[in-house]
Amino acid sequence: MRKRSIVGAAVCLLVFGVLVWAEEGTLVRSLSSRFEEGLPEAWEIQEGTWTVEGGVLTGVDGFLISSLSFPTDRRIEARVEFPSGAERAIVVGKYASEQWVKAFLAPDGRTAVVLFAAGEERSWTAEVGPLAEGWHELVLGFAGSRAVFFVDGKKAIEAESPAIGRLAGKAGLGAEGKVLFDDVCVTSFPQPAIITSLGQSPGALMAKILAKKAGLEFLYDPRLKSDALEGTGTLLIVLGASSKGLGAAGIDVEDEITRGHALLNKA
Repeated sequence: MRKRSIVGAAVCLLVFGVLVWAEEGTLVRSLSSRFEEGLPEAWEIQEGTWTVEGGVLTGVDGFLISSLSFPTDRRIEARVEFPSGAERAIVVGKYASEQWVKAFLAPDGRTAVVLFAAGEERSWTAEVGPLAEGWHELVLGFAGSRAVFFVDGKKAIEAESPAIGRLAGKAGLGAEGKVLFDDVCVTSFPQPAIITSLGQSPGALMAKILAKKAGLEFLYDPRLKSDALEGTGTLLIVLGASSKGLGAAGIDVEDEITRGHALLNKA
C-alpha cells in the first residue's frame, strides 16, 4: 500500500473526533454551507432565483452549482422543506459538460435518480410514502458505479451504471417550484474506507451508522490491525477512550496505544 497523508479531521459525515487518512496524491474535498451569512461564493447560480433569509436558502425554478469540482466518489447532503407551490427538490450529485446525475424528491414522496450521459437518459424511481410536514434530510452517495439515495435516513433508491462511475465534476442543488434548503454538505474521499476506534468509545459505532446512512462503501473493525489496511482508500480513526469499552474488549490501554501507533505508521 502506498504511503498515505493526513488530510483533515472535520468531514461533514462525522461530527465527533476523527482522523482521516487517504492515499497520497488523491483529492479530498469538503464543502459545507449553512447559509448563516448569505450565499457563499462557493455556489454559482445557473438558473432561477436563489436567495438567503434567516440562514435558509430558497430556490425557485432553477439550479445552484458548486464552483468546486470533486472526485467521482462523493456524498451530497441537504435538508429540504416544501412550502406551498413546491414541486420537487433536487440534489445534483454530479455535473460535468452536460452530463449529470440528479436525485429528486417530491412532496408526495415520489423519488427518482436520473443519469444523463453520452446523450442518453436513464431513471430509477421509487416512492417513500407521504411526507410529514417540516424538514427532510436528503443524502446522495456515490461509490464507484453505484449511487444511493436516502430520504430521512432510509434508503429510497440504489442505482448502478458504469457511466455513474465515470462521471466526476461539480455538485449542486435544484428546485422545481419553491423549495427551502439548509445544512448542505459535499464531501469526497477515496473509497472503500475503513473505520476503526482508538480508545474503544461508542464513537466508532456511530461513525459506522452515519457511513451506512451516507451510502459510503466501507469496512468496520473497531480492533483493526495495521496489516488489514491493504486495499483501502481511506482510513478513519475515531478518537475517544472508554474504560468500559476497553474492558469489554479485553484490551489494555497500553496495547491500544501500541495498536494506534502501528496503524499510523502503516498509514
